[in-house]
Amino acid sequence: MSADAERCSRQVGEDVVVALYRPAELLSVQPEAMLERDARSESGADEIVNELLGRSRVQRRARIVMTLPAEQITPGIAATLHAALRRYCGAAGAGSA
Repeated sequence: MSADAERCSRQVGEDVVVALYRPAELLSVQPEAMLERDARSESGADEIVNELLGRSRVQRRARIVMTLPAEQITPGIAATLHAALRRYCGAAGAGSA
């Protein structure tokens, strides 16, 4: 599978799979990273939202799976990413009210 294909969200059953190279990519994209071949054009959180909005309401109940290279996995990273995604969703919900 190509790196581009791995980086894209894809439906695996009900899962939304997002491949990140660094934990910070969940919430931001560095402009200078666009010089790299496999650069993200949107944050991982935006990718998740766009993937879910493209599904029918029934299919939006999905498990979100984020992958990272082994060297980026540290103790507590799952909890950190979970909390960050919850804050992102809370902020996005507050902004649309």
